[in-house]
Amino acid sequence: MTDQELLAHHEAAHAVVAISLGWEINQVTIVADDDTFGHCQVKDFELYFDGNRWTGEVKASARQAILYDLAGIAAEMRINGDYDEVGCSSDWGKAYTKARHLTRACNPQTYLDYALGRTKKLVNSHWQRVTAVAAGLLEHQTLTGEDVYTLAGMKP
Repeated sequence: MTDQELLAHHEAAHAVVAISLGWEINQVTIVADDDTFGHCQVKDFELYFDGNRWTGEVKASARQAILYDLAGIAAEMRINGDYDEVGCSSDWGKAYTKARHLTRACNPQTYLDYALGRTKKLVNSHWQRVTAVAAGLLEHQTLTGEDVYTLAGMKP
C-alpha cells in the first residue's frame, strides 16, 4: 500500500468513527497543509476542560473524542500492524492530553491502551465503510460531509 493510500484510510477512519459517534462531518481531505498531511473536519464539536476535571456529558464527550483521535492509528495498525509515529504524533498527542485529564488518578497510558482496543474494534466493524471513503479520497482528494455519508452509507 502506498503512503497516499495509507493516509486515505487513516483520514477515512476518522470520518467514519466520527459519524458512528453521532458527529457531523464538514469535510475530510488528504491534501496537506502547514500542519497536517490531511485532516477530518467535524462540525460544531468543541471540547472544553475547566482546568480541574471533566464531568458528566463533557466527560463522555472526552471519551468519544479519544476514540476519534485514535481512529486513524487503528486503521494504520489494521493495514500495517503498526502506525507511523511521526505522522500520527498529533492524533496521539491529542488523545494523550484528553486521557491525562480524564485519568488524573492513574496512568493515562493504561486508559489509552484500553481506548485503542475499543477504537480498533470500532474501525474493524466499519472497515468496508472506511475503505469506501478512502477510495473516494484517493479519487477526489477532498470530500464534503455529504460525500462521506453517501460513500459510507451512513446518515449524519
